[in-house]
Amino acid sequence: MDDGLFTNDFIVKALNMKSEELEPCVEYLEQKGYVKVVRVEVALSVPAIWGINLTHKGRHYGEFTRISIKRFLLDNIFAIIALIISIIALIKQ
Repeated sequence: MDDGLFTNDFIVKALNMKSEELEPCVEYLEQKGYVKVVRVEVALSVPAIWGINLTHKGRHYGEFTRISIKRFLLDNIFAIIALIISIIALIKQ
């Protein structure tokens, strides 16, 4: 889609899945910040998913993953070094 809006029907057809299977997946991605859901009111005032926009985090998933891995490694560098030293000491015994 050119405007970044993926409709419910488009996603269901592209992934070959049922509409009721899509909703929990979309809710999970929305909670994680990867998508923003556009909802519309349908009969009986029940909100239904009409379309999904990828957020910046969703569009650049790989970049955010690399950043989080780097942050984890930097935050735990002393533990990693201690683990490596312990393994070397065990091997030399």
